[in-house]
Amino acid sequence: MKPSLLLILLCFFAFGCHSPEKQQTVVLKIKPIRKADSVAKEYISWDSVKLNGTMSMVSHFKTALAEFGKPDSVITPDYSDMGETYWNGKFKYCYFKGLQLEKYHDSLAFKSINFGKSPGWFISYKNVKFDGKTTIEDFKRLFPISVEEKELHGTSMDKNQWIRIATSPEPTDDAWVFLFDRNTGKLISVDHWLDD
Repeated sequence: MKPSLLLILLCFFAFGCHSPEKQQTVVLKIKPIRKADSVAKEYISWDSVKLNGTMSMVSHFKTALAEFGKPDSVITPDYSDMGETYWNGKFKYCYFKGLQLEKYHDSLAFKSINFGKSPGWFISYKNVKFDGKTTIEDFKRLFPISVEEKELHGTSMDKNQWIRIATSPEPTDDAWVFLFDRNTGKLISVDHWLDD
């Protein structure tokens, strides 16, 4: 845990949780992606995933232009307010409809796709296609362990279900995060998540 986060939590518990009438115990559980000595039973290999069946997760800007046309926008992010990224250097976010890529010079790395903003688009792995029509039941048939044991909880957990899948059988600092709508059961988005 980073020292600044630890200090904030200690201050919160010391000053914010003290009440003479009733004292609460708050448990903070931070879960690593995977233990260093474990092997993932279910994973979607980063190197084998394609966007729309053709574009690799790391590609060239010219390839994206040929595939998707001109980007909707290219934005320089606030580097002081972000977590880990694919690139070590200064990059820009490149957007094509609901697709977000990290652009570094002439190279692109997949960050996320929102299928509501990218109808007809998909990511594929082996013979499996993931898009806005993919249901949580479809996903559960392919990755039952991940759906049952590794649901992530977030601020929208009453509306959405977040499922994390490893990018490799070996331990890595990244993962896929699949977001499903709890009401419709349909896939909303896929993110490439990097651990801070």
